[in-house]
Amino acid sequence: MELYQPGKLLKEYRKRKNISQEELCGTTCAVSTLSRIERGEQVPDRKLIQIFFERLGMSVPPLDIPMNKIDFERYNLEVQIQNMVAAGNYSILELLEKYNSYDDKMNRFELQFFKFYTAVYELRNNKKTNYEVLQHFCDAINLTIAGFNSDSDLNNYLFSNIEILILVNLSITEYFCGQEVKAITRMEFLKKYFDNNEVEEKLKSQLYLLFLFHLSNWYGQSGNNQKAYEYADEGIKYCNLYGSLSLFPYFVFNKGYALAEKGLMEEGKSYIKNSFDIMKLLGKQEDIQKGIEEVNNKFGFDFSLRF
Repeated sequence: MELYQPGKLLKEYRKRKNISQEELCGTTCAVSTLSRIERGEQVPDRKLIQIFFERLGMSVPPLDIPMNKIDFERYNLEVQIQNMVAAGNYSILELLEKYNSYDDKMNRFELQFFKFYTAVYELRNNKKTNYEVLQHFCDAINLTIAGFNSDSDLNNYLFSNIEILILVNLSITEYFCGQEVKAITRMEFLKKYFDNNEVEEKLKSQLYLLFLFHLSNWYGQSGNNQKAYEYADEGIKYCNLYGSLSLFPYFVFNKGYALAEKGLMEEGKSYIKNSFDIMKLLGKQEDIQKGIEEVNNKFGFDFSLRF
């Protein structure tokens, strides 16, 4: 496999996408640092070069970047942690402790990774309050977006994958903390960012449906049935386009629920029944029972609990 010189390739892609050095750096590093990397005068940190390529919406190509033994071991731990979390396994404490155990101190970008996934572990295992986790997510993103707070205007920023993941989890935690308007605004911002910027395709396939799902749920819970309907309908179309089944029945349920809320009872009931049929095929019996209880109580439907 051919290894590419990182600076030369980065400059080529940056110019091709018509992005300035200032836009790519943001507050993460000095423009002079990026200039030296592009001229081949400075060997970039493996995490910094990853941030740059991801902000350009690209997977990191095979690059000629030297790594010592600890760099390589931390890289392998990162892959393990990311794969476990992606699979819904949040038993990552042992791996995080190993990541933090090396004699070489973590640099700023490794520290961001460590802080973020530690906060994810705390959130998913109820080790800290939602408010404490919220602050930990803010601390993590501050390492590459200086001066960030929950009210920061991010419209002129480009984001790496981990920065996007932090913002997603920040939004969800804000909702848990009762900051519904702030959470919805942030999730809307992320959806718009994905709509208007190049984002790595793998990341988009993982997260875009999540944006639509939360927005459909949150708008429905706030009583905005039109928005809930629109995002559920968009989620159904996206699932059909990409062959994604895991969230499909929940979008169908949300669409039916929104229709029923708007007074279109028969149409809404039909969508809700279809959602239960799909959930049954997926073995989601517990979700079916919860859904039946909710819609029977809310709308007076007559779904059997033995569905």
